[in-house]
Amino acid sequence: MSRTQPHDSPEERIRMIAESAYFRAEKRGFEDGRDVDDWIEAEEEIDRMLLESGHASERQALLKKIEKQLENWDEKITALKSFSDEAGTEIRKELDLLAVKRAELEARMQALAHRGGEVWEDLKSGAEAARGEMRKAFDKIARRLRQK
Repeated sequence: MSRTQPHDSPEERIRMIAESAYFRAEKRGFEDGRDVDDWIEAEEEIDRMLLESGHASERQALLKKIEKQLENWDEKITALKSFSDEAGTEIRKELDLLAVKRAELEARMQALAHRGGEVWEDLKSGAEAARGEMRKAFDKIARRLRQK
């Protein structure tokens, strides 16, 4: 079993930590008195690796979701623009703002694709907030168009 794959069982995590701690001890010639340090360092390494592996699959799922939503929004923006000629300049301005927000979300998505750890959490929150703003903007424009 590969040491770089994510594992859910606590037993597998302990096995991976023990293996890593052993190799650390072996590397320094099994010097006495460092076994606890080896274990702590190995535990930090394995936990970080498992966390990053989990974020990788979560990141891919979120990126796919955002990508699909961006495609859907592109279609909606195109459709709304065809109505905006009849609806007036105020709605055209809102559509332009919507296009800017869409571009911002795409930029956040690109940043998400290449980041991990704490940066990933911050970017993920920002991307979710941007998606919420896009949804509200679409709803507002759709309500206004229905009123016309």
